[in-house]
Amino acid sequence: MTRRALAAAGLALLACACGGGGSSPTTPTPTPVPTLTPTPMPAAVVLDSGNFDALVLGATKPVLVEFQLPT
Repeated sequence: MTRRALAAAGLALLACACGGGGSSPTTPTPTPVPTLTPTPMPAAVVLDSGNFDALVLGATKPVLVEFQLPT
């Protein structure tokens, strides 16, 4: 091959690799944002020795227990 043929082939490859294939760029479509509905917080329950075992130890889901010093 001659130098001109190699140069033309190189330019053709470079043009195709750089997006010079004649197509116009497209604008990306925005990604839809899912709407999240917050779950309502249940009312606080006052635990005592009569209901602690049933509500906390017998729960089927994880339970958060917050201990506070009475004022």
